[in-house]
Amino acid sequence: MNFSNDTVTSDAVDFCNIIEFDTTGKIVWSWRMKDYFPYEYLINSKIPTRKGIADPHANSFTIDEKNNVIYLSFRDISRIIKIDKKTKKIIASYGAKLKDEDDVIETDLFRLQYDIQLLENNDMLIFNNNYIDNGKTS
Repeated sequence: MNFSNDTVTSDAVDFCNIIEFDTTGKIVWSWRMKDYFPYEYLINSKIPTRKGIADPHANSFTIDEKNNVIYLSFRDISRIIKIDKKTKKIIASYGAKLKDEDDVIETDLFRLQYDIQLLENNDMLIFNNNYIDNGKTS
């Protein structure tokens, strides 16, 4: 999908878009990470970075159809967000804070995670990389 109206492009950040199509190929729903994590928000975050900007690295998502929400996992900022499909707003965030003023439910239960799945009892299952760069075991 062409989001050519973006005013900032960078090789430092891969902004994620989620797009839902119907059976005819028509877009019925979309969500742009850049609308909720602007470039300026990712600069000088509390998370150590190589280039001075956090690259969130969205790597998996799961849909809770019963509650009409999407859970989206960002590996490099150790964050999982809950998106209300109707409003497209982030209604909860779990993980690490990027800034002191972040509205995030802080937890150190996971770091650098992959493969988020929602189980039938509404528990989440993730693969926790857990600071593998610091010698810890996944």
